[in-house]
Amino acid sequence: MKLKVKTEKIDDELLIKRMNMSIGDNSIITPFKSTDISIKDSSVNEIYKEISSTLLDSMLSDETQERRINSDIQRKKGKNVNLFIVNYTDLQSPNDKQMETLSDMQYSHSDVVITPSWSKICRDLTGDALLENYIQATNNFIKVVETLNNKSIVGLISSKLPRQYLEKIIDNYHKQDITSFVIDFDGRSIATNPTWIRSMMRTLSSLNLIEESFIYSINANEGKFMKIADRILAKDFINLGFGIDGLGLNHIGPRISTEIWNQIKAARQENTLRIFDREDYAYTKVPEQEIISQWNVPSNQVRNTVKTYNMKEQKDEALQIQQIMKSNDTVESYLQTKSQIDEDTFKKIKLTRRDALTRQSRQKSLFE
Repeated sequence: MKLKVKTEKIDDELLIKRMNMSIGDNSIITPFKSTDISIKDSSVNEIYKEISSTLLDSMLSDETQERRINSDIQRKKGKNVNLFIVNYTDLQSPNDKQMETLSDMQYSHSDVVITPSWSKICRDLTGDALLENYIQATNNFIKVVETLNNKSIVGLISSKLPRQYLEKIIDNYHKQDITSFVIDFDGRSIATNPTWIRSMMRTLSSLNLIEESFIYSINANEGKFMKIADRILAKDFINLGFGIDGLGLNHIGPRISTEIWNQIKAARQENTLRIFDREDYAYTKVPEQEIISQWNVPSNQVRNTVKTYNMKEQKDEALQIQQIMKSNDTVESYLQTKSQIDEDTFKKIKLTRRDALTRQSRQKSLFE
């Protein structure tokens, strides 16, 4: 069962959509930023968990273990809409019993069904083996869910899938009446690979799905500081301009061992944290000790405090864009006041919008 959305307006210049979605008893307006449980008034709460076959087997063999895992997830749920995303971390697809456990867990804790992120399959397989295993695992999950489903289904698409497979992946979802998607950016950024998202938008356009599709992102890269830079573009937040309707969280840590990462931190003269500046759409590098002093927070709470602050600022900024979209044809002039968004970024966004809407408008004109 597809997620039903009503597109109220599409930006005349950028690929930002104001949409209305009904999820359970809640009405959600896009664009929005999800948060975790630390922000109590959030309209959309995100939960993420990595799950292995070993964990699934332990749940099947030990009822106490199953209860403990479900209780841990339950404590992370918010009072409004909850989106629970699972990442299955093994290369071998779950067997029938494991798949039932995996789907039951996801279904029980989420207001919409979201197919898993098959990260190991996407990282280790290539060619036909990648495509076949990805589709088979996804279809097996959907098959189990549909035996007792009364929730909308959202299909997850990994950005590690080569662009030549996007049409087949999306078409497979479409044939099962799934028209909304989660994109797992796996620690990457749209801005550094805009042709991938343009290819996806062209595929959605060819199926006349642009106005029917809700697109949500997770694990988007925030941007990397150059050696001398203390401010950079918030690449995760600017994804809203590329057609992403809901911004999720980033759960991808450094792709190096804990030992090496600790050595890097120890070698620094001072630890720094990034603060989101909604006035410029920047992340600013701030010494940790300065935050502890100025914000008056204990050292063992400073990182979580900064994380919560950034989520709240981005949540509120997304609400600001919602309001501008309500009474204006475009938010371009507003975004032009954000100093970190350069002309090259606007150009990439407009090319993505063109690919998403030009073909669809031409198809509509043929029937008018």
